[in-house]
Amino acid sequence: MYKSEKHETRKAYIALFTCASTRAVHLKLCRDLSVNEFKRQLKEFVARRGSPSVMVSDNAKTFIATKRWLSTLQKDEDLFNYLTTHNIEWKFNMSRSPWWGGFFERLIGIMKRSLSKAIGRALLKFEELGKFCSMWRRS
Repeated sequence: MYKSEKHETRKAYIALFTCASTRAVHLKLCRDLSVNEFKRQLKEFVARRGSPSVMVSDNAKTFIATKRWLSTLQKDEDLFNYLTTHNIEWKFNMSRSPWWGGFFERLIGIMKRSLSKAIGRALLKFEELGKFCSMWRRS
């Protein structure tokens, strides 16, 4: 939860990108779970860290829609986009089986625990939460 400009509390989300072999972690703070917000965070991740060859995630509607968007970009011959030149293979976990994503679910738990220990019950602004994410993603 974060404090908005109008002193309302809103919910923020964190997109966690990790390398399966080195366990390098990259966090991006999102205002909501919309597809457009995740696409923006994915573009920023690719711009900073490079394009992944394989992405593994759960079956969230946001991830499925983003995969569909990437495949649409790849089919469009008139559109030249950095993401289309690298064929990103997106693998989804089997539905209703959270143990399949053990390697990233564990990192999510570690991130949540460290966030709660660092912040506690304090209500930060969105920008302050973003600074926390940039401090945590050292790789």
